[in-house]
Parts: sequence; C-alpha cells; structure tokens
Amino acid sequence: MKKEVRRIESIIDQDFEQLDFWNINRDAALILSCQLFEEWVFQLDELIMASKNNEKIASLKNSILDLMQGLEWLIKMAFRKNKVDGFTLESKLPLMEYTQEAFIKALTHSKAEQIFIPYGQGFYNAKVNNSEEGEEEIQFQYPSHDLAVLEGINSVLLDEHNNYKVKKYEKADKTIAKLFGNAPEAVYQGRGFAKVEFDFDFPDEYRIGPYTIGDIKNVWRRVIREAWWADRSNRELKIKGEDSLPEIVELKIESWSLGDVSKEITIKLIDDLTYSGKKKGKQKFSTPITEPIIQLSDGRKAISPRFILYNQPGRNILSTLNRIYEDEANADSDMKELIFIEELSDITKDYKNLIVCHDVPVEDTNIDYGIFDVKSKTLVLFEMKWFVEPVTSVEIKSKDEEISKGLHTQLPKYKKAVENDVSKFTLKAFKKELEIEKVNYFVLTRVTIGSGFIKPSLFKTINIRMVKKALLDAKGDLNNASEKLKKGDYYPKLNKDFSLEIDNGKMGGVTVKADSIKKLNNSFNLSVPADEEVQLFGIEMDPDKVPYNNLKPIGPSQYIFSKDSPTKNDSKLNRAERRNQERQLGKEKAISKKGTKKRKKKKTKKKSN
Repeated sequence: MKKEVRRIESIIDQDFEQLDFWNINRDAALILSCQLFEEWVFQLDELIMASKNNEKIASLKNSILDLMQGLEWLIKMAFRKNKVDGFTLESKLPLMEYTQEAFIKALTHSKAEQIFIPYGQGFYNAKVNNSEEGEEEIQFQYPSHDLAVLEGINSVLLDEHNNYKVKKYEKADKTIAKLFGNAPEAVYQGRGFAKVEFDFDFPDEYRIGPYTIGDIKNVWRRVIREAWWADRSNRELKIKGEDSLPEIVELKIESWSLGDVSKEITIKLIDDLTYSGKKKGKQKFSTPITEPIIQLSDGRKAISPRFILYNQPGRNILSTLNRIYEDEANADSDMKELIFIEELSDITKDYKNLIVCHDVPVEDTNIDYGIFDVKSKTLVLFEMKWFVEPVTSVEIKSKDEEISKGLHTQLPKYKKAVENDVSKFTLKAFKKELEIEKVNYFVLTRVTIGSGFIKPSLFKTINIRMVKKALLDAKGDLNNASEKLKKGDYYPKLNKDFSLEIDNGKMGGVTVKADSIKKLNNSFNLSVPADEEVQLFGIEMDPDKVPYNNLKPIGPSQYIFSKDSPTKNDSKLNRAERRNQERQLGKEKAISKKGTKKRKKKKTKKKSN
C-alpha cells in the first residue's frame, strides 16, 4: 500500500512541476511571494475589522494561517527549484501572474504535506479507492478512534493556550495604543516588548545554546518593530489608494541601537533565524515558519512584515535553537523544574488547607512535586514534563517518549514509594507523619498531553492550566479537584469543542479524502480571574485604567501633552527622529528591570530510568 500511496503522491506533485514561476530569478520569486502574501493578508484583515460575526472572523483568521502555510511551502520550494540566475522582467505584471498561479498551487500542496507527512508517521491508514488514470482517489483514515480524539484534544488545548497569550498581548496593546496612540515609535516599541514578554515562558537568564532568553527577546523585539513600521507604510499606501505592491523589508542591523545586547550576539541569532534552504548546526530539517527571515543571494536578509507579526516567537525560535544546538540548548534544563515549581506554588498559596513538597528522593527516582490537603487528607503527586511546545501531530508524537516514561516508569515508582510506607514518605516529604486517605498521580505538562500512540495507563496526563482551573472551581478542595482531573473533566470534549470530519478535495487532479479535526467554537476555556491581570515590566496593562494621551511632536523625539485631537501630520517623523525616540524608549526596559532578583540555579538529583 505504501508504494501505491507514493505513486499517488507523485501524481499530485507533478501538478506544480511545470509552473513558469520556477524559472524566475530566486530573489525575485521570494520577494514576489512575500508581496502577494502581504496583499492578500491586508484584504483579509480589512474583512476581519469590518465583521462583527465571530464565526466569520474565526474563518478569516484561519485563512490567514492557510496563507502562512502556503507562503512557507512556496519559500521552501523556491530555494529548491528557482535558480539565482533565473530570468526577471522590467514589468512585474506577468511575474505577479506567475506568482499568483504558484501561490494558489502552494495552498493545495501545503495541505497535501499535512496529510502525507503524518501518514508516514502512522497517523493515517490509507486506501486507494480508484487507481484509474485521471480518476485517482485516495482516502486517509485515523487508525483508531482514541488517536483521533486525542488529536482533537491537543488541537483545542493548543488553541486555548495561544488564545490565553493573545488576550494578554491584546490588552497590553490597547493600553499602549491609548497612552501613545499618535506617537508610532512609542507604540511599536511597546508592542515589541509586549509580544516577546508574553510569548516566552522562560526567565531572561535561561540559556539556550549561546543565547539567553533576554538576548533573544532584545533582538526579536527589534525585528518586530521593523515589521510594524513596514506594515504601517504598506497600509498607508493602500489607504491612499496607491496601486503598488507591499514593501518587503531588508533588515539593517548596523542601523540598530544595541544598548541591551551585543552586536555579535545579534548577528549570530539573526543568522540562526534566517532561512536559506540549508541546515545549520545539528538540524535535521529547517523551515521558514521557525526561521522567518529570508536569505537573499547577495547576503541581504529580508522579512515579510505580516509573516513576522503573525509568528509565534516563543515557540518557533526555541524550536529552531533546540534543533541547531541540541544538548547545548539544554544546559539550563534544571531551571525548567524550578520554574514549574514556582508556578505551582503560586497556585497553591491561595489555599490555606494545602501544603506542598518538591524534589523528594525515593527509591530509584525523585518525586517532582506533591500537594497535600490537610482537610480531605488527599495527596496528589506530579511527574513534571516541560518541553518546547509542539504544534503539529508529528511534533506532538515526538514528545511521547517523555510522557510515556512518566506514565509507565516514574509514576509507578511514586506509587510504590507511598504505598510501601506512608509514614516514612510523609515524614520525608512534609517533615511530619500524615494520615493519607486518597492519592492521585499525574504527569504534568505545559499544554499538550501526548498523542494516541502512547500505551494506555492507569494514570492521567494533564496540563498546568487544568490544575489551576480545577483548584479554583473546587475552592481549594484537592480531593474534588483531583477526581475531576482524573476523570478528564478538563479535557476538551468530542462533539462539543471539536468534531471528527472528513475533508474532501482535489489535489493535482487526484481526489483526496482525509479524516480531520474541526474546532466547533472557542468556548473551551481554562482561564481563571487572575489571568485578566496583565503586567508589563511591573506596570498594569489595562486600557480602562489609563487616560487617552494626545502627544504632539514639537521636535526630534520630543512631545508635549496636548488637549487637541492628534492630526495626521503629528505622527510623522523622519527615520533619524524615529531612531532617537527608540533609543530613549529602550531605556525604559533597563530601568524597569533594575533590582530584579535573579533565580538561582538549583542542582537536582538526576532520576534513573
């Protein structure tokens, strides 16, 4: 069957082989692809802003994600197929027609990849319904119902987690816009800070390869700033009705003011995050989604503004650096456990009936974290798993080994240690003998809970937001909360939060049917009231609590508060003025971080297998 599937796949691939687009000069092909992406995203954004229908807005946002995947596919293929010395024309009209034809194909073939790659990893069984030439039909089905349901659960959990981050950013963005609405340099500087602060989970001192998280934030917020300026320029031209292609920006690091990160680190990180069609370091593969800066043949580095602004830097950048540096990227892995412990302690401190323990040595392992409820005499023990959060089905499966080890090796050791001698365990964990009436054990993750390929277990995998929500709903009653977690009450539900569907479409003349997940609504929510509190460098971000400031420019990087409404001309500055203002604004972060107490690394006893 695999041979027949590959034959069908090759028929689909032939659909794009003869495109005129592949004959264009590679740099022109890359730039035109990004320009067309920017044009289409602008149109979708206009529809989103004009719509009041939530379902329509969600559909339009999904269309933007489809365009991002299509652009990613087109960039990858341009590096494989377009030659540096390919042709170009003075008139861009036929070139754009070639690009539009190729992009439409890219939307189809990027979806084909999302079926055929998981098929190769066992996510689908395939059967050829019709093999007659010109009438080919192939069907992909999930191998089991349980695997399909877990695909849906993980998909909704990822969306919920992303929405949580987006809401924090949007609240900060509205606050920044209200404070500095007609001073774009202040707005874009603030947006850059907000995006990286809310997207990265690690502290600034955490190290991945040669970089700290602080280094990564300081470099990437500047990339975001450049993207915002370019996007602003593109939109102004559209609003004026000028018939021109959107601007694709060249990054000019030499013009950046780098007071908080060295030039050497900046150049090296930008190189690591630039897609060139070649592998770096220990990478097994590279992709434009996780390396969203584009290498041109003359050494210039370009960005497509909205491709950067819709990117998820916290997840994508760390994924790339982990692939490049592997073991070196995990030099500070012990700190992950300390961060997890701090977050769990923040959750439990509000409930006086709960006491906690962590890093408890028992036979053959250490118990990561435990909570005991002195009222209900309930004990809950967690084996913690923190990894760079996967997104695709294949990536989620790649973390199964870690989760499976927790379920089938570590938690049974936890259970044995407690059951062998309860008094000895509680004395070691809580410094006193305790009577325990009920015990539950969980593997604890950040977001996703593993694929359907993991062998069934007596124990459950949950994420930290589920724990927080369950304790809130149970008002701190650990027995109530843990029983609901054990039953899966905080998992997304089939036919409520997602459904199992069959996609049916034509790909390169072949009819392709494939099982898929459809998210039914955005009602699944693990948020708690504390999530509404948004802080940025110690400042509360709440647009309802700040005044609308009219800032009137009176000179280079100088403003005064004005009672008058801002005018269009008030917000326009030349590039030198903008840079001076950015240097001033950049000092705010340094000032806000003075006196911040750094986490101290703590050595933990390594677990045995």
